Formats: sequence, structure tokens, C-alpha cells
Amino acid sequence: LTTGAKPLELARLRVQDVIAPSGAMRSEIGLSAGSSINGVARPLFIKSQVTVDAIVAYVRYRVANGHGVGPTTRFAGLDPQSPLLLNHDGQAYAIVESTGHGGKRTLCRGILDACRRVFRLSGIEGLCAATMRRTLACRLSDRGATIEQIGAALGIKDRKAIRELLDVPQIEFTWLFDEIVGAHRKPRNMSTEKSS
Repeated sequence: LTTGAKPLELARLRVQDVIAPSGAMRSEIGLSAGSSINGVARPLFIKSQVTVDAIVAYVRYRVANGHGVGPTTRFAGLDPQSPLLLNHDGQAYAIVESTGHGGKRTLCRGILDACRRVFRLSGIEGLCAATMRRTLACRLSDRGATIEQIGAALGIKDRKAIRELLDVPQIEFTWLFDEIVGAHRKPRNMSTEKSS
């Protein structure tokens, strides 16, 4: 939710990409060209405290359960070559090549399913990888990011595709007022308040 990484890119991350030998969390990850969806290296930022706390808790869980641990305490006790994210059995998610009508694709169904479960459990209606990336693009734009910076953050080369992410659909004007005026408000006592 905070990095802009696609599920397959998350499945390709290694412990050493995210955790330094000292055990400290990296705030900037260099996503390699081989790990990124479009084959272009880019940075991923882990600056959200919620994300950091979640990764720390997950690393502790892995160590406590012996999932991908290393021979020393370096890298927070994990094998640096181990994938950062493992399935519920403590195994790497299977990444497979698939050939279809659109050509050759790389898929990781396990992490897609895991992400869908997380999205469902979040309680945020309509949350999926696409809406998450759109939200991140809009928030970056609101903070003054250029089209190029948003593309670099999300691994998108096509400027038109970035603009489409930022293109918020128009909502009918009257519907906006239906949702705002009187929505979830207690009725006012007209005898004690001035009329507007």
C-alpha cells in the first residue's frame, strides 16, 4: 500500500534487499531490473512507520517459526538470499512462466491470492492492486510529484498511462450534494439554532 510495488515485484524481493547485514531496515530499496515488471530498475521507499512495523513483526514471526533463517544473526537472523515474503507454509511463492494470447507472462498466483486476502481484510471497499497504485499516484501528484517521478515510482514508462492513473472520473454534481447535505447527521433543533 505504501511502496507502489506490484505483487510479482513483492514476490521477487529478497531479504537482503530490505534488511541490511546489521539487521536494520532499509528505507530505500533498489528494485533491480530483473525484479521489476517492466525490466527497469527503480527505487522502492519504505518510509511509512506502519510498513516498517509490519515488516519487523513479520521478520520476528519468521525467525520464531524457523522460516528461511540464516546461520548467523546477520540480516535479522534470516537467510539474505531468501525471499522476503513467504507463503503460510514458510516456502517461497512459486513464480511461473505462462504463455497465452498476449505472449509470455510471468505469474505468481500465490502472492496475488495473498494480496487479495489482505485487501479484503482491510475493510476498504474496492481496494485492489490497481486502485492502490492509482491512490499512490494521486497522492504523489498532490505532493507535487512530476509525471516522470510518478512513473519512476510505479515503474511505468508510458506518460499516457500515468495520466490515466491520475484522471479522476467526473461525478454527477447533484450526487455530490446528495452525499454531503444531511448525510449521517443528526437532525438539528430548529428552535434553538439560527436559520441559514
